[in-house]
Amino acid sequence: MLSSMTGFGKATVENDDLFITVSIKTVNSRFRETKINLPPFLYDCEEKVLEVINTHTKRGKINVYIDVEINNKSNFFDFTLDSELIEMYLNELKSLTEKYDFQQNINVTEILTLPDILKYKPKDKKVSAVCSEVVKCTEAAIKNLIGFRLKEGEHLYEDIITRVKNVEKYLDIVENNQEEDRKKIFENVSNQINKLINNRNFPDDKILQEVTLLAQKADYTEEIVKLRSLIDQFKNTINMDPPVGSKIGYILQELLREVNTIASKAVVASTGKNVILMKEEFERIREQARNIE
Repeated sequence: MLSSMTGFGKATVENDDLFITVSIKTVNSRFRETKINLPPFLYDCEEKVLEVINTHTKRGKINVYIDVEINNKSNFFDFTLDSELIEMYLNELKSLTEKYDFQQNINVTEILTLPDILKYKPKDKKVSAVCSEVVKCTEAAIKNLIGFRLKEGEHLYEDIITRVKNVEKYLDIVENNQEEDRKKIFENVSNQINKLINNRNFPDDKILQEVTLLAQKADYTEEIVKLRSLIDQFKNTINMDPPVGSKIGYILQELLREVNTIASKAVVASTGKNVILMKEEFERIREQARNIE
């Protein structure tokens, strides 16, 4: 089943002590690129979150947003005052007061609002417990993301299968036109030979060369056989488990190469028209394939 690289998944965990939200957003990318946004006190949890992401994704640009609300901060953090920094602030304030004749009138509340005065450090056991909950929440969010991406993959699959069927229909027409193409090319060959024969100064080996080239151009059976084989490979590949996006891209390149070869050989207008239609369908499929994991 195809999986899209575009998706979104979200999950929450709530208990008496905290409320956790994990949101995961993904878009297409050639490789896996993961960015995790964590609260500062949970930086040590990043590797565990990344392990969950890597287990369930192979390609795509992945943004993970983790928000943690602590209900009772006094049970979670150890708070301390930076006495040395407070003394530095007060000395500077005293110096300014003496220099500019300010009135020194500052209370404890104002002191606590000064930058970096109040320091807090999460308790190790609490961090470990929160990290465990964050990982569980991430697993739930990634599950929702996978569901979203598989749903998008179903739409991609349906569209691609429809286009492949169109290609097969156009290819049948091209194959049926091949005999008419041969007749047209035979007429062209005959006319070319007559012109060359009438030109007495034209070497015999040059006549043979022209006939050989025109005869080769009349046949594109090999390309049709390759196209059918590649289409079978393509249909098998899109039914494999992801990741298949890179392999699909490679097969599409080969398909377009064979179609272009037929286009260079075709003479009948109907053949040229259906070759163009095949190319258009393959180009649309290639656009879709850029979003397949």
